Amino acid sequence: MVARTTRVGQRFAIGERVCKRYRLGDTRTVPPRRGVVKEVVEEEKKMKNRAPFKAYSYRILWDGSRSLSLHAQQALRSLENND
Repeated sequence: MVARTTRVGQRFAIGERVCKRYRLGDTRTVPPRRGVVKEVVEEEKKMKNRAPFKAYSYRILWDGSRSLSLHAQQALRSLENND
């Protein structure tokens, strides 16, 4: 039996506060990274033997930084919703 997952659309809006989601290793030694979404990058990905799908990335301005960095949607979580 194959588990089906539903596609998630755009999770974050411009100006929303987010933090970096750490999945591997000991997160207690890594200080939390917080920032603001400045730009949404929408890209249509095509893979062999699959239907094309939209992938969302975000340009984040981290607190204490002056340059933007690009991160995938699944690497971020919202600070306002605490999910």
